[in-house]
Amino acid sequence: MNSHHQYHSKCRSPRSDQGREQPPEKDRQRLQQQRQPVNWRSLHVSPPPASQPPPECQQQHNKAKIVELSDDALPGTLVTDGYQLGSTVGYGSYSKVRMALKSLPGNKTTRLACKVIDKKRVTGGSYVRKFLPRELDVLCAVRHPHVVRTHRIYATPSIVHVFMDYCESGDLLSHLQNAKTMPQWQAHTFFKQICDAVEYLHQKDISHRDIKCENVLLESMRHVKLADFGFARMCSDERGRRLMSQTYCGSSSYAAPEVLQGIPYDPKAYDVWALGVVLYVMLADTMPYPHSNRQQIVANQVAKKFAKPKKPVSRDALRLIS
Repeated sequence: MNSHHQYHSKCRSPRSDQGREQPPEKDRQRLQQQRQPVNWRSLHVSPPPASQPPPECQQQHNKAKIVELSDDALPGTLVTDGYQLGSTVGYGSYSKVRMALKSLPGNKTTRLACKVIDKKRVTGGSYVRKFLPRELDVLCAVRHPHVVRTHRIYATPSIVHVFMDYCESGDLLSHLQNAKTMPQWQAHTFFKQICDAVEYLHQKDISHRDIKCENVLLESMRHVKLADFGFARMCSDERGRRLMSQTYCGSSSYAAPEVLQGIPYDPKAYDVWALGVVLYVMLADTMPYPHSNRQQIVANQVAKKFAKPKKPVSRDALRLIS
């Protein structure tokens, strides 16, 4: 699948924690004590003045909604609502991504991406029963200049269509691979915008739980958006009590030590850990913990032993990351 379309096509089942080696009790306690509630201002990346969304977004303040209908009614409804599906540009485990056009007033059209989720291809019921509804609820709840916007969701008993922004400049990882290096001003700009998006989510009591370079999309060389909410969840229950997470989410290279070891973790703190990894990748042109062995990754994390940068990284930046 083309790397710059990956963000639309990730409809994944949660990975099992069964069989994972559990750390000693003293290690559990130490790691849990290290993960303190996040003080955003201590990151020294106070959100920039609120970015202004494009004019077409300013005119549409309503959040996305889910339209539930029958399978037979879907094709006609899409036409009536002005959506036209195009070629397929990416594939995932249970989904594919298609280009789409949306008719606008004045004989105008805009390009979108449409994530098509085929429920019939899902093996096991937890994704359709638990994770997919959670993802759709989050997509409907968020609206921010640095979060990929969901325009409309159509859900039938067998298939879901999610129409969202199309970011033609691809994802951050592909950009880093193609550009070879990133200027510090650009890394600073992108990181502030990502932090702005994550702080917005946390203020709404939502954790992303899969922040990584592949899920940061470039709308331009100065504007990025956070995408892929397949593992997102609310962080409190109906009574406002904080909920710890236990599901192994995301990629091991971006995962905090307690996630890798199966220790119940604060999902918001996990997001902040992943932010540090993204920043290191942008500044150093390499992953901080490139090993495939989880035990080695955790050992390096606890020792704050980063992989050698491929270009100079300031001491201030390293202190921020660590």
